[in-house]
Amino acid sequence: MPSYDKIPTYLNPEQRHALTQIPSDLSDRDIARRYTFTEKELELINRRRRASNRLGFAVQLALLKYPGRTLMEVKEVPRAVLTAIAEQVDVPASAFTSYGERENTLYEHLDELRRECGFRSCGWKEYVLVARSLLPDAMESDRPLPLIEAALERLRTNGILAPNMIHVERLVWIVLKIAERRLLHTLTQPLTLEQRTRLDDLLQADTNIRGATRLSWLRQAPGVASPKSIKHLVERLHFLRDLALPAPSVTLHQNRVLQLARKCSKYQAQPLLNLPRDRRHALLVTHLFELAQDLTDQALDQFDRLLGELQRKGERRQEKHLRLNSRKMNSHLTILTKAAEAFLLARTEGNDPVQALLDTVPEAQPQATVDSAKQFLRPEDLDALDLIESRYVPMRPSLLMLYQALDFQPFRRSEPALQALEHVSTLAKHRRRVTAKEQKVGREKMHAPLGHLTQRWRKHALEGDKITPNYYEAAAFEVLKGRLRSGDVAVSGSRRYRPFKHYLLPATHFEQLTEKQQTRLAVNSDATAYLTAKQQEIMQKLVALQESIGKVEGSLILDEKGHLHLPQLEKAVPEDVERLKKRVYALLPHLPLADLLLEVDT
Repeated sequence: MPSYDKIPTYLNPEQRHALTQIPSDLSDRDIARRYTFTEKELELINRRRRASNRLGFAVQLALLKYPGRTLMEVKEVPRAVLTAIAEQVDVPASAFTSYGERENTLYEHLDELRRECGFRSCGWKEYVLVARSLLPDAMESDRPLPLIEAALERLRTNGILAPNMIHVERLVWIVLKIAERRLLHTLTQPLTLEQRTRLDDLLQADTNIRGATRLSWLRQAPGVASPKSIKHLVERLHFLRDLALPAPSVTLHQNRVLQLARKCSKYQAQPLLNLPRDRRHALLVTHLFELAQDLTDQALDQFDRLLGELQRKGERRQEKHLRLNSRKMNSHLTILTKAAEAFLLARTEGNDPVQALLDTVPEAQPQATVDSAKQFLRPEDLDALDLIESRYVPMRPSLLMLYQALDFQPFRRSEPALQALEHVSTLAKHRRRVTAKEQKVGREKMHAPLGHLTQRWRKHALEGDKITPNYYEAAAFEVLKGRLRSGDVAVSGSRRYRPFKHYLLPATHFEQLTEKQQTRLAVNSDATAYLTAKQQEIMQKLVALQESIGKVEGSLILDEKGHLHLPQLEKAVPEDVERLKKRVYALLPHLPLADLLLEVDT
């Protein structure tokens, strides 16, 4: 058992007061839920002869139920709570002031409540019981306040009188320490001596990166989207994979792994070196695991932005072309318009249209205008794809490096973009590009997948059997970008684009939890068993309801089949009132609802 002198206190005075006293703002619903007595409890209360003792005994019973403390520990009982209790025992609330004039009465009543209602003090066995129930929660989060609240609730549920709050805080501290030891052991137990050495090397200065530590190098911000940034991100991902660290066990809650990773992210190299070995390595394992996911997502973000920028560069280049040549294009358009008008007018009037055209525009000018206009002509739909090829070339090595570094997982069996990029990657290993629909690599003939080429890309990438490699690849990356956004393609090791199965527990782990009955699921997987259990639960609650309301004329009746019957109520409104009701309603003014709401709001 650790020394209590070193145990911190988690609660401030306001929190301690809120957990040990009755809130003054309890709603009527909460008062009814927590302080309504059963028929048996009322029978026990009514054994007291004096009114003050009946009310005092009832208050003691109510406080033991919530907040789970004795009357001597609760400084004040709110007036609303006292009134609700007094109404149930049919005693004026003012009678409570004379309760306890004989001090022994308080303790005698408390002893009787313990005997009759099963309340017991919190001893060593109770501490162990609560600690065991809190341990799974402590393995999920290291926040002490929710654990303290859970401990108090479990004490109340089991009829255990809550000890002093300092003891509850000490219990939570011990549970958190046990959970931390288990957590550190689970994270560090799979590590080999070589892997531990690699982790420690991350915290040492490295001359290859100008004396910085590898940890600080891994944490560098990605910067603006560029081929260079993608290359650096991929290099860091390769470095993390070369460490060959085991992933955190699936038995650990993701929230706890994240908490450790965030703690480690706040440490610099030197403070980490000063930590105990297991704690240092556990922090680094979780931090590097989360960092790998962050780097993957950052690389995919850069990929998305880079391709978007590629399209925008083509559009901006087209806009610049149109802007610089707008005067010449307008001049050509003016000449061609005059020529067309003269031609059409001559045809309408029955004159020679060719002679009319030549009279309007000199003979050499139409041909010169057409030849000059062809130099400035853009596609009819103003598609700027034909202007991106030169911009794609410097991006290509980084994009291809990113594709080869990440594990793209399609949800459909056939994903044309990935098939095309796999073909590109295979040829790249032989230092070849995709230049034809069918290419011979060594002794093998390889056919280029074309399913990713839309009509928009096809006119730039295909020319008969020949393929323009830059457009072929750019089209594949563009389609892959759309598949990532739509969720049709996942990326292993990513947080935002991870495969759906990674959100689920592994089947083997779930089977183990099922065998140990630790799934913590509210619903039984067997439908028949679930329905049977729910039917039994409903019957038990209906019987408890019948016992609590007793036998009152005109109340609910529960038959042997578990069906509730409500006797027909007698009409409480006199017939004279019913006759006058319509006349009274007719006298009331008919206001628009909007006007009424505005008036109420004012």
